[in-house]
Amino acid sequence: MSFERPNQSTCLTYESLIEALRITPTGPFAEQDLLHTFFQKMFKPIPLAYNLVLPMLRCYPEKLELEK
Repeated sequence: MSFERPNQSTCLTYESLIEALRITPTGPFAEQDLLHTFFQKMFKPIPLAYNLVLPMLRCYPEKLELEK
């Protein structure tokens, strides 16, 4: 197996991700919160209707519109 040296872009992404890890508070969705912090200016979230998980029902009931 051969390994290539990471390019500068990869190294910058790694450093940025480590910095996001330092500033992201831990919570019930730690890994998701980290990814949200890191990618918050790079993506558009999908609606909750397509991204609903059971912990969401327990942790953020005010965000849900179950009558719809």
